[in-house]
Parts: sequence; structure tokens; C-alpha cells
Amino acid sequence: PRASASVRPHAAEHAMTEAERDPAAARPGEHPVAHRLRALREGAAAWERLHALLDEGADRPNLHRPDGTPWSSREVYAHFARYQSSNAAQLHRLLAGVQPLPPSGVDENEQNERWAAEDRALTLEKARAWCDATTRLVSALAMSMPPELWARYGRWYADDVLAPHYESHIRYIESGGREGA
Repeated sequence: PRASASVRPHAAEHAMTEAERDPAAARPGEHPVAHRLRALREGAAAWERLHALLDEGADRPNLHRPDGTPWSSREVYAHFARYQSSNAAQLHRLLAGVQPLPPSGVDENEQNERWAAEDRALTLEKARAWCDATTRLVSALAMSMPPELWARYGRWYADDVLAPHYESHIRYIESGGREGA
């Protein structure tokens, strides 16, 4: 699961720059347009790597096992489609000049379990197609954000199409569950 904003950083992280802690963060002096292009380009490359890993392991029932619950490729695709759908709704609100909705307060693990149960009937092909569509939608919405809106909100609501989130899942799969996600 993603790190909670309430989690205090380790002492060693205090000496790290924001870009070292969060590779998708803007670099010092980086204009929001340049930041957005770089972040989305890096995210697209990481997505291609994750997509290939998921397709390669499509027949494995427990390719991914965050928090002890085994996930197949279908479930990882559905996981991303759900988060991307949620973030797309928030980006639509922002682009319409409406404040984003506050966090639901639902525990992320509980949310993942509920969504997984609702998505059990999806085939791998349908989950992949849904995820590919939501990936394109969130990326397009992020690209349409004015620079000042991207600088304020884009990084957070486009998280599910940016490299750090994908890379945590890539590390998890490649390490056999020893690191990432």
C-alpha cells in the first residue's frame, strides 16, 4: 500500500532531497510543464515494464501478494483501474474548478479487498482493457491541467500513472515479494 502522509520519515530521510525521496516530485527550478512532461514520460516507461511483467505472469495465481492477499495479474490491473478511475473523477472536478473531494477515510487495505471482491468476475482481458483505458484517461487529464493546477494537485491525483507507484509494484513482482508495494 501507499505510504500514509501521517507516517514520520526515518532519520536518514531527513538529509535526502525531495527529489530523492519522491522521484516524481518537481526538481528544484523545474517548471510545472516540464515537470509534468517528465513525470508522465517516466510513468509511461514504468507502465510498459509493469504491463509486460503482468502479461508475462498472467497465468500465475499469486504473482503479487501485498499485505498477504495473493493477487493475479487480473487483480493488479483491476487495482490500478479502480485507483485511476477515482483519481480521474478528482481531476475532472479540478478541471471544472471544483475542489477535490476529501479522502474517504476508508482503510486502503479494506478498500482494496472490497474492490477485489467486486472485480472477481472480470476476465484478465477486461481488467487489462479497463486499466489501459483509465491509464490513458488520467494521463490525458493530467496533460490538460494548466501549469498552476498541475503544480498544486497534479502530482497527487496523477499518482497512479507515475513511475513511483508502478515501480513499487515492479519491485514487488521482480523480488518475489521481498520489497516494494
